Amino acid sequence: MHNEATATALGPQNQPASGSDTNDATLPQPPPPAMALDISDLVGTHFVDANENGVADVGIDLIQFAIVLNNLSGDTLTDITASDLLGDAVAGNFQTPVPASLAPHGSANDAWQSTYNHILTAADVAAGHVYDELTVTALDSQGHTQTVMAEWDQFFPVI
Repeated sequence: MHNEATATALGPQNQPASGSDTNDATLPQPPPPAMALDISDLVGTHFVDANENGVADVGIDLIQFAIVLNNLSGDTLTDITASDLLGDAVAGNFQTPVPASLAPHGSANDAWQSTYNHILTAADVAAGHVYDELTVTALDSQGHTQTVMAEWDQFFPVI
């Protein structure tokens, strides 16, 4: 950051006075994110027409949310938890369980991929879409909580 200030004034006998100064400062940059999370259709989230009738049906059809979580840090992340607005992203509902840790970026086991399902409700079908936010938290080796959030709004055919 660069700052420049100039001041002018008149002295007690109306003599002009002025001065200026400049200063440069480097502001601290926020640390890069520790994790990246995606639950969009780019990683496989999609509508499942279980009875193949071409429209969304309450209690039959579902949204399968795909998850890709990557450790972007040079640190091992531990105590990983996942939660979502819909309440479907819970232990037992993941195709691949939440890992206990993620290795540093660039190492084997630095990512987690999984899926979880949301069975359509009457409110979902009436709206014609399902919106969810998935939040993942983890601890770095310093004990700092790292958090990342992803959202997706899945639309589907209705009558």
